[in-house]
Amino acid sequence: MKTSLACILIFIQLFEEDWTGETLTTVFYTGDSLRLEGSYSGPVAGHRRLFIDGCVAALSPDPRSAPTYYFIENHGCFNDGKEDGSNALFNPRTRSSSLQLQLDAFLFPQDTRNSICITCQLKATSEMQKSSPTNKACNYKIQEDWTGETLTTVFYTGDSLRLEGSYSGPVAGHRRLFIDGCVAALSPDPRSAPTYYFIENHGCFNDGKEDGSNALFNPRTRSSSLQLQLDAFLFPQDTRNSICITCQLKATSEMQKSSPTNKACNYINSSQINVTVMLTSTFGLKQYT
Repeated sequence: MKTSLACILIFIQLFEEDWTGETLTTVFYTGDSLRLEGSYSGPVAGHRRLFIDGCVAALSPDPRSAPTYYFIENHGCFNDGKEDGSNALFNPRTRSSSLQLQLDAFLFPQDTRNSICITCQLKATSEMQKSSPTNKACNYKIQEDWTGETLTTVFYTGDSLRLEGSYSGPVAGHRRLFIDGCVAALSPDPRSAPTYYFIENHGCFNDGKEDGSNALFNPRTRSSSLQLQLDAFLFPQDTRNSICITCQLKATSEMQKSSPTNKACNYINSSQINVTVMLTSTFGLKQYT
């Protein structure tokens, strides 16, 4: 449902299943896919990039009422995608001034009103503004089972990159693997500029300090390997849409526990439904599946 105020040219709408236009229905069944598109059509729309800062579902048009469910928060992270079986995601952009998303229709437990109201906060920035901690569209992929090496090297900003370092040499069962450092660059040369050292200081995952970051080392399943994940990103103002990651790994004795020079440090941040959509606006190594 389109909602607007005079002179405000940011909209969010419910769309048809094939994304051909705005849907006229506000009635869905639990599990149906809700398709929403946020768009900016104001001055120089072709030079604006739209972001969805947050979305909250409630039982009334007041997003401060209780209960509430923040399915997008932290400046663009689609939290609903973390749920088992969720189909929630941001679609690839077709133009910078709009952003499409989909999620499964749901109800609040023990509520008999069969209705939810969705309020989203949107903002339009310069088209040159790429992803950043405060401007992003983060998907959480469901295929997070670490069952094998992925064949793709193409990701969207905010997707989770899953990497595993491992040692398979002599007496691998008696070796403990550490990731001493990792650097992202625009070329295979880690000494090139610009660079981003997201792991350094003998195993500290610096990216985890960033607001909204999902970067972390996973608990070990065996001493001779170490898994990590971080959000895909781009360097600001770069148009190559590519990053190269170089990591320095080392294998010590299995008896070697954590020490100042051998560590893996994480920084923790941290029925029928009637759907009403509303808006608040702000201008201005190996990869695994």
